[in-house]
Amino acid sequence: MLGIYFSGTGNTKHCIEKLIHLLDENTQAISIEKEDAANELSTNHEG
Repeated sequence: MLGIYFSGTGNTKHCIEKLIHLLDENTQAISIEKEDAANELSTNHEG
């Protein structure tokens, strides 16, 4: 699982990290603003 977020103030980042860790402790969250976010999405995709 991979959590993707856009967070101007950090509130959304905090919420998505809490949510995805409740669902799966081994998952990560990435910002959609991150330069290599598209690459991380394609490599972490679980077909």
